[in-house]
Amino acid sequence: MSSLLSEIKISDLYVNTTNDESTYKATSDSSDIIPIPTKFYEELDAIRNGLMSDSSNATRIATSEFRVKFNFTWKGVPLRAERLNTIGGPVFVCRNWGTEGLKKLDQYGFSTKLIPHLLSPKIRNGLFLFMGPTGSGKSTAAAACLVQRLEEIGGAAWTLECPVERPLNGRHGKGYCYQIEVESDNYFGEGIKQIVRASPNILLIGEIRTAEAANEAVLAAAGGMLVITTYHASDLLIGLARFAKQCGEKDIFASVLCGALFLNLKTGSEVRKMLPGQERLPGRQIIPDRVLQVDPLMLTGSPEKVDPIRSIIRSDNIGTLSSVILAQKESFIMQKDNVIL
Repeated sequence: MSSLLSEIKISDLYVNTTNDESTYKATSDSSDIIPIPTKFYEELDAIRNGLMSDSSNATRIATSEFRVKFNFTWKGVPLRAERLNTIGGPVFVCRNWGTEGLKKLDQYGFSTKLIPHLLSPKIRNGLFLFMGPTGSGKSTAAAACLVQRLEEIGGAAWTLECPVERPLNGRHGKGYCYQIEVESDNYFGEGIKQIVRASPNILLIGEIRTAEAANEAVLAAAGGMLVITTYHASDLLIGLARFAKQCGEKDIFASVLCGALFLNLKTGSEVRKMLPGQERLPGRQIIPDRVLQVDPLMLTGSPEKVDPIRSIIRSDNIGTLSSVILAQKESFIMQKDNVIL
């Protein structure tokens, strides 16, 4: 059955107080703010009423007097919604989760040479950071990494999210995942302390924003579990420097870091400019509308390779790692027969 969310490609839906002011974006990083077609106004009224009703009952995940986060489903399409109270009335910002399940890491564009470092059964503790701007696929990549590790290696995983991004609760191959939703980012620090007592093999933390959460994440990684988390950043080196300062445990952070990946999504037109005259990625499929770009800093190799990197992080000279990142990108990703931008 045709509906607003099934007929139009929508990443972010902005439901305003009036239909003519309601808009959407096709992709999260798009600059095109598109009005909702008038033929969907009646449906939009129903969506608004549902959002108003759900947000009024969402006090358990209210983050402030002007902002409320909650989950909402419309005709089978799951949305992550935020109600923001503006001077013109409430505005609902709805991120489309999509209805398809998680894919494997390689299906999202991760290099086949990089994936074994993320899924290595030898890694039982430490920290994986998935960094990037809004809409870069950080949360999806982190969740895919968690699920694939559970399927292939097993173990008990716990998540701590505000709000829950994807339904992961339940069995995944050899492992099992338990999801916890907290009221606000301010609960992450205490939540991590409580989950550690459950002896998880893996802990997935929704995007870290507070110093307490960063600190507890690093301590949990040092305490014998694998911590996977996301972190907002505009650049890999800047993100690493900010996280090291924010966690307040620079030496421990350097010791537990297993890998930091900066993710970004390039449009098909941007990729074609980088590969002029080509409609296909070499050795791969036709260039899609969105292509994942990954800048890696992996610390999963031999001590003689990773110890110098850890020393640089401890010495506050993170900016000097640019050559290491470039070398790893060429080694893991920019392969002649497997170009992943």
